[in-house]
Amino acid sequence: MLAILGTIGLVIAFIAIGLWVDRHVSILPRPEELALDPAEERQRKSLRGEHEPGAAPESAITATAAELERLVRRQRHCRRRMEREPDDVVRYGDRMLTVLRFHCAACGARARVYVAPG
Repeated sequence: MLAILGTIGLVIAFIAIGLWVDRHVSILPRPEELALDPAEERQRKSLRGEHEPGAAPESAITATAAELERLVRRQRHCRRRMEREPDDVVRYGDRMLTVLRFHCAACGARARVYVAPG
């Protein structure tokens, strides 16, 4: 009898721990996250005023020269590395930002990344 109660107690404890971990850590994506198209998610973020790091002046990335080169190598579109265009320097508030400009040779898409010297 005690073995059965002990087993039931262990099963309940593991279920409770699993539920707690799932709510706080979210190992698996939620159904509403799976339903969103990446383009819809980007549009929803832009409507809320949220930007990915470096996508807007207020979310500029602070980077050193070495980090800047890594950032340039990571810019991809159509599964290809984007070509770099000439940089611009802009003033945003009291900060000077460098705008890295890229374009995709395959489809013509353009991207820019705002970087603060670091």
